[in-house]
Amino acid sequence: RLIRSILYHDDENHPRLNYVLDEKKSDRPPTSHAKDVAMLENPDYKCINELSQVWGMGLATAALFVSWGISSVQDLREDTEVFNTLNRQQKVGLKHYEDLIERIPRAEVKALADYVTAVVTKLSNGTVSVTCGGSYRRGAPSSGDVEMIFLPIDGAPDKAAVDIMEPVLNELRRSGFLTDDLAIPNQFGENNGKEPAPDSRSY
Repeated sequence: RLIRSILYHDDENHPRLNYVLDEKKSDRPPTSHAKDVAMLENPDYKCINELSQVWGMGLATAALFVSWGISSVQDLREDTEVFNTLNRQQKVGLKHYEDLIERIPRAEVKALADYVTAVVTKLSNGTVSVTCGGSYRRGAPSSGDVEMIFLPIDGAPDKAAVDIMEPVLNELRRSGFLTDDLAIPNQFGENNGKEPAPDSRSY
């Protein structure tokens, strides 16, 4: 399962935006739908769509691989030369492809969140709370991933949630709960720059 952990100092100051495709609001003329149908039925498009679902692989990379004769995830796994061009993140995404595209039942999301919550509570001595966000928080019956928000409880230092991140990840790896890392804290320099946001980190 993919567990995406998002760490905020103040949850209310980081609203999440959800984009919904609404055909009624489209500015495109109705005749363009025939072109859309033709595109969706194009074999190359189907191959690109499948490959682009590998975590860390965008449409441009998927299209490049299709031009190299890779037409499916299985082809990508079997072609050693092309496989060796993948970065670490893409290789992990390919390894867990089937698992990552599968929806996670609500009960399983809760079980995963409860496990992480227990680890966080123990290692932080109860100074950090965990909230399961995303589609689970909105009451959905299943989720594409598990999003968790770590926040310091009232009276705890502002950095309590940030400081506990690495110990929690290490414990989850040690126990076998985490098997691979799709991303690591500050991998993309999100805490660098003029304002490094010392009280916020994502995993």
